[in-house]
Amino acid sequence: MPEANSDLDRAQASSVPASGEPAGIAADLITNTGYYLRVRPALPEDREKLAGFLAALSPEDSRHRFPGLRGRDRVENMLGSGDRSRLSFLAFERFTDELIAAATLDIEESDGSAQFAVVTRSDRKSRGVSWSLLQHVLAYARQAGIRRLQSIEHADDQRALKLEREMGFTVHSCLSDERLMIAEKILD
Repeated sequence: MPEANSDLDRAQASSVPASGEPAGIAADLITNTGYYLRVRPALPEDREKLAGFLAALSPEDSRHRFPGLRGRDRVENMLGSGDRSRLSFLAFERFTDELIAAATLDIEESDGSAQFAVVTRSDRKSRGVSWSLLQHVLAYARQAGIRRLQSIEHADDQRALKLEREMGFTVHSCLSDERLMIAEKILD
């Protein structure tokens, strides 16, 4: 793999659909840093693994990704209600099956939009994991016919805002709360 020239190059990922899964939902990913991931939707049997992952997040990551949600509420929120309006993707280290990142996608079918959030364990950051997982979510959203994707970020979460800008999201202040920013992308 060629040497990375920028954060954008560093985090590019290749995606290969996983066998036996619906296209676009599960995949084996390789980040530009050579890190191997297995991404698949969260399942009810992931409850304990997901609880351990969320409990191990740094206080800063928990505040940025799950404001107002605590403990089991976060797990149940990510597992969703069983319908297609909420989908959570889990990213595992491909060779150890250790859960290292997660993304949620909340779909509003009435207007073709969706909101997303991505969180990566602190000890796995700067390896292209968040980029690759968000790239996977974007590909799934396009395939699902979502036309607009957005995320609400804390204004002090410069790492997430930088990633989203690099991926072509426009970022603007939230009019109702100056502590928040909205990252938005229109999908083709």
